[in-house]
Order: sequence, then C-alpha cells, then structure tokens
Amino acid sequence: MERIELEVGDETAKAWRNSSAKLRAQIGKDLEMILGDSLSRDQEAILSLKLTSITSPTRTYEFKFPILFQIYSEGKGTIIENEQLDIYASGKNVTDAKIDLYDQFDHSYTRLNELGDEQLNPKLLQVKQYLNYIIQTVKDI
Repeated sequence: MERIELEVGDETAKAWRNSSAKLRAQIGKDLEMILGDSLSRDQEAILSLKLTSITSPTRTYEFKFPILFQIYSEGKGTIIENEQLDIYASGKNVTDAKIDLYDQFDHSYTRLNELGDEQLNPKLLQVKQYLNYIIQTVKDI
C-alpha cells in the first residue's frame, strides 16, 4: 500500500476558495489525473487530505489543528472518510467527494449539536464531543 499526502498552506487554500469555478475545475481535473494514476495501479492506494478548515454553503469551520481524511477509490467513484468523525463522503471524482464531505460535515455538526447528549448513543456522543473539541470557530456565511 502506498500513501500520498497532499498538503497546502493557508494562502493556497484561500486562493483555492477565492479562485474562479473554471480554474478550480481545471485544477480538479489535474488532481484527478494524478490521483487516478495512483488509484488505478494494481496495488491499493490510500491518499490523505489534511484540512485546517471546512467551508460549507452556510458556514466556515476553523479547526484547532489539521484534521486528516482518507481518500480512496471505490468502484468507479471516490470515497473520503474520517472514522473518528463518523463521516463518509462520496462522489464520482475527488472534487465531488470533497463537496459531499463539506456538506456531510456541516450536517453532522448541526444535527449532533441540535440533539441533547441523552438522545445520542455512546458512539455519536463521542463524535459530538470530538467535533466540539476540534473546532476552534464557526462562522456563518
């Protein structure tokens, strides 16, 4: 198994978020080609995505420290997951899976914090506590 880690600084991440959709699509295609080459080999490949923040359509979540997500190929699609956060996102490519990841993260955080601790099973209570621990700030957009 091989591991490839992609890490970008805050300025690159900000430039990515502020770039045009056309530029993001081109960068996504380039990344897809690189990841596709890695994921299509005979051996299994798991890639890591290290995030310091997540921006959903309604909020931005800034983390206290970088959070790792695993990326891997599943059938004809891509999966991004973090088992500790109980988040599993999918898409036909990495770009679509990241969009799903951001939506899943926002939904999990919102829903778990709407519910009282007594309403959650032990696993989901741990996820809720961990989410609230790792998030430094939440800003509405």
